Amino acid sequence: MFTRLDDHFWAHPKVLNCSDGAIALWARALSWVGFQLTDGFVPHQCLRLLRGRKRDADRLVEAGLWVRGECDGQLGYWFHDFTDWNNAATRGEVEKRRKRGHDRVIKHREKTTDWQGLPHDKSQNPGGPDTLDVSDNTLAHCNSATHAPEADTLPVLAAEPTLPATSATPLPAYSAPPGPNLETITAPAAAPPPAAIPTVQPKLKSPVATAPSKPGPLPAVSDQSPADWSTMDDPRCRKHAGLPRGKVPPCWACGQVRLWFTQQALTVKQEQRNKITTCEYCDERGLAETRDESGKHLLIRCSHDGPPPILPAPEKPQHRPPPPEIRERIAKLGQPKPTKHQPLMLI
Repeated sequence: MFTRLDDHFWAHPKVLNCSDGAIALWARALSWVGFQLTDGFVPHQCLRLLRGRKRDADRLVEAGLWVRGECDGQLGYWFHDFTDWNNAATRGEVEKRRKRGHDRVIKHREKTTDWQGLPHDKSQNPGGPDTLDVSDNTLAHCNSATHAPEADTLPVLAAEPTLPATSATPLPAYSAPPGPNLETITAPAAAPPPAAIPTVQPKLKSPVATAPSKPGPLPAVSDQSPADWSTMDDPRCRKHAGLPRGKVPPCWACGQVRLWFTQQALTVKQEQRNKITTCEYCDERGLAETRDESGKHLLIRCSHDGPPPILPAPEKPQHRPPPPEIRERIAKLGQPKPTKHQPLMLI
């Protein structure tokens, strides 16, 4: 199912008065009502599903694109004049089209099928209270106790060909092989025990300190972090903190410091996203709409701790006269420059 959207939608005055978040919510909701067949109704609980906020819905209501209302006891919003532009996406019209398609398929199958039904023979099944009407596939007054098929109406099956008998000799009976006589078996003589070989305990060597194959995690230093001796652009462990950048050897600890900086950056970014999601004054970019004392609307970075403040009006630039030396230079610019040639005299 699809819904219609006019190609002049972007230039409509109602759309120009809405923000980008409100228009995105309106477009997602239009697709959702066409999928759910709600006849243009958007429940208030679905705003979070459609990635919209209440302030976006309020802007759509103020612009006249939505109308507050209820449907089946649920509060929500109705699309303005939805049936005028998307009547084909209403539940009633969709069900009518589906029923017409279903009937068309059934008629096509009835015309193209090869099964014409069994011939109606009244001699074998005379009319009476217990008759089987094959033409319309219905059983009229059928009584299982009185109705029984006659013997002469059953088809006679051809005799199956029999295979010639072959002389099969019986298989001999299976006999188990004779087992050993337990009475005549004698226990074998016990083998002499092997001579005890003196074992010499090898000398244990003193353990030699070897470097482990994979070093463990970074040692925890009290009240210190990799940010104290390194940066995110050039992560280093404490051992290689003073080396030049081109002389740092491959080090597992330096890689762990790089991972630590990455995790810290992801944590800060996720906290900022959570603040933007829970804040009701800013949009998805973290920008809040406010105004200054002169009434001019502005966009500022939201602090997520309350409504955005009203900014002071910008001061008008005051005219300051140039210093004396600059004024002298300006005055000299208007005077003609002296030349060596005499001016021409007009006679």
